[in-house]
Amino acid sequence: MKSKMTVEYMPSYGGSYYLTTSALLEGAGIKMADDGRNHKRGKKTYHVTEKAFEKIKKEYPVIRNTKSF
Repeated sequence: MKSKMTVEYMPSYGGSYYLTTSALLEGAGIKMADDGRNHKRGKKTYHVTEKAFEKIKKEYPVIRNTKSF
């Protein structure tokens, strides 16, 4: 069962992604880029590999962000 928290994503360079969410993400291929203090909605931003993103998509509903972070 997927979480009710959503993850917004935007493709990044080299096949990786930037994710924005209020969820705490940890694990291989996941690096926090911003802790949310500088985000207008207080959400954390992560830089993740494609493999990590595939695992996250199984746990959370994902939405493509068409605006820049």
